[in-house]
Amino acid sequence: MKRMSIPAGTVARLNSRLRFSFFGMDTIIYKEGIDEGGKGLSRGRREEIWFFAWAVSVVATLGSLYFSEIKGYEPCELCWYQRILMYPMTVLIGMAVARKDTRMSLYTAVLSGIGMCVSLYHYCLQKLAFFSDRLPACGRIPCTAEYINWFGFITIPFLALTAFVLIFISSLIVWKQAGTSK
Repeated sequence: MKRMSIPAGTVARLNSRLRFSFFGMDTIIYKEGIDEGGKGLSRGRREEIWFFAWAVSVVATLGSLYFSEIKGYEPCELCWYQRILMYPMTVLIGMAVARKDTRMSLYTAVLSGIGMCVSLYHYCLQKLAFFSDRLPACGRIPCTAEYINWFGFITIPFLALTAFVLIFISSLIVWKQAGTSK
């Protein structure tokens, strides 16, 4: 059996991108991220922000698959809507990162904006009695079911909301900065 080898440079680049992704949304402001004209982010910084959005979408997609396929949590109807909005973004942003294309950012901003609204509504159904008092069951699983409740406020819709917000902000930054650099 032939072993695949990964060039060391590839691992180093991935490592630096992941470090930026997890520790560096605030590094967007640093001076080295500004292009020579001082009007916007450099192309490399936009690519790192775009990579961050892709990493968030991958983690959200794998997380939802983990909860449903491994833990056995059956998704409710609103969970399915959130999946319908998140899963394509993994592919779209992944292709955009690979092609170094920032034009997709407007579309991902729209998808993540809709996803934020659905996730926020779903979270309100779970946490606020005002929303869930007269809610009929929307399928086999009620949308008020809380499979997880970490620290008293982190539920699956909250995790989805966090992912949609991060992707939305990243998409807007990339879209705005791509427009100023033309």
